[in-house]
Order: sequence, then structure tokens, then C-alpha cells
Amino acid sequence: MSQISTTTYPLSPCTKKEYGDLLTFLDKCFNKKTPHWFTSNMGHIFQPKPKAIAQHLIYKQNGTIKGAIGIYPYELCIGKAVLKVAGVGSVSVSPRLRCRGLMASMLLQVNEIIKSIGFDISCLDGDRYRYRNYGWDLGGKRYHLFLCRKDISRLAQRSPTTLKTTILTRKDIPDLINLYNLFPNRVQRDYGTFHLHLRRKNLKWLGGYSPKGMAYLAYDINNRSKIIELQGDPDTALVLLEWFANKFSTNTLRLNHSVTTDRVSLMLQHAATHLSVHNASQVQILDHQSTLKKLKPEIINSSFDKKQCRETLKKATHNEQTAILKKAMGFTSENCQTSEKLALIASLPWWISDADRI
Repeated sequence: MSQISTTTYPLSPCTKKEYGDLLTFLDKCFNKKTPHWFTSNMGHIFQPKPKAIAQHLIYKQNGTIKGAIGIYPYELCIGKAVLKVAGVGSVSVSPRLRCRGLMASMLLQVNEIIKSIGFDISCLDGDRYRYRNYGWDLGGKRYHLFLCRKDISRLAQRSPTTLKTTILTRKDIPDLINLYNLFPNRVQRDYGTFHLHLRRKNLKWLGGYSPKGMAYLAYDINNRSKIIELQGDPDTALVLLEWFANKFSTNTLRLNHSVTTDRVSLMLQHAATHLSVHNASQVQILDHQSTLKKLKPEIINSSFDKKQCRETLKKATHNEQTAILKKAMGFTSENCQTSEKLALIASLPWWISDADRI
């Protein structure tokens, strides 16, 4: 890896003229059978606007795209803190150029770019053993829940309510935003972001209305046992889950959810047949000083000894601050350290919904 130069395979922003070729290239690399699959199913990051197209970086050889990688900015809310995130994805290399250092060169170039722009952190899902060499590793936490239809029905009977369901559309976005913001930790979404999500062909957004309130459920149309997102009034959400499982005769549902104490999270923990805690994503801290400054109030508030934690942060050396930040961001390697200072630091329960993954 040390012999790979960032100039070995120089990247350039994709242009509108090259965009169609890029989509065809990605279809081939990821074995998608539907032409331009990414525009239909990943519309939150694949948009035919010049600024969005330029977020895709490409390497061309003899006029043909041979490699691609994307940088997709977003904001991550962790409590009241808001971090600037460089989402990295669509990492792809032509089969004929694999094992020649092209992917390494692209990752090195992207690292230089995102560090120069001023992002706080970066997230990149995928091959941990490869991407860890370039700075990304497991962090954060999320619940992975399995729910059985019979157990959902048993629990729903304790809080019976009538339910009206509908497929959510653009006019429902204000309600969706209000309910989505019940997640204490989340990727920031606005009206435009939700509009892009609603247009994705692989997702359906289902609304449930009861006398107790509203809830919504997003699911993968190609795998109805996979719930992408659930939020709203907890009793309505539970009955909506029951209705969904019965509608599609799905005996087992699985769902990733925020590790928090919001009411839907507590309901899901109670309803689950099985749950486990997984890492949220693969993350790299790009600007330690900025990230720690933004997260300091959340780190203090999550500590069992707030006063001592405040003093620890105040007196910490640069190396100690780095270790504290990594512990707070949930890096697995830091959790094994048992120093007295790190013992005060809790791993913050940041996560990324499956709908926002890149």
C-alpha cells in the first residue's frame, strides 16, 4: 500500500455527459440487472443535477470509466450535537483492473479530499479488513431486533386500537419529519431528503393512524421481512407492525433501531423475540478537535459522574482526548482499555438508519 500514489490513478468529478456511462459502469460492477438501478433505488445520493453528479469521482482509461467512488455529505445528530459527515460509497473497480492498486489509490485520494474540506467524520460501509487500512473502523451502536408475528399480536392485544393505513406520499412529508425527529440520534433530513426517499423504487413508506396517534413504517419491497424504519406513537407502531406482518403473511420481521430510550425503542425491546447490539457503521474521525468540541456536552451528560468527567476532559492531554473521543464514538479497540479516565466515558449511541445508508 505504501507504494501506491494518489496520482497513480487520478480521479476527476463526473460530468453530466459522463453520468450515463457511470450508471452503466456501476450496474456492471454490482451485477444489477435493471439498467440505471442506482437512480431508481438509491435516489437519495444519485440525482441528475450537476452538483450531485460531481460528488461521484471517476477514473478513466482510454476514455472509458474504470473506477468510481462517491463522497456524499450529510449531517449526523448525536443528541444536540450536529456533525458534518463525509459519506463514502459506490466504491467500484473494473474487473480487469482489480488487484493493481486502483482501489487503494482512490481511497487515498478521497481521504485527502475529505480531510481538506472540513468534515468532522466519515462513514464507509463494506469490507472492514480493507477499509480499516485507510482509517475507517467499526463504531457506534444499534439494536438488531427479530420480531415474531405471534408475539407482536400477543402484545398488541394488550393495547387494542383501530388502525387506518395508507401509503405515504409527498403531502405527508411534514408529518414524517415530525415523527422521524423523535429519534434522538439520526441523520439530518429535510423536506427534500424525504422527497427523494419516497421516490425510491425499492422502499415503501406506510402510514398508520389510530385514535392514539400516527406511526410510520418503511420496508424493503424486495424483502418484506426487513423493516427499514419504524417511528411514531408506540401503540400505533405496534399495531402497524401487526397489520404489516398479517398483510404479507410474514412470520418473522427484522429491524435495526437506535439504542435509545425513545418510546418506540422501548416498545421494540419489549416485543422482540431476540435482540443484539451491533456496530452502527464504519467511521473515521477526520477533525478530532472539532468533533470533540461538538460532542463534549453529550459526553459529559452520558457519564455516570458528570463532574469528574468534566474535569477529566478539561485536563486531558492531546493523546488522552483522542482516546476519549474514540471511546465516545464507540470504536471497539478503545472499549478494551480500562484506564480510570476512559472508565468515565460512555459510548454514545449514534446510529444511521438503513434508509440513509450509502
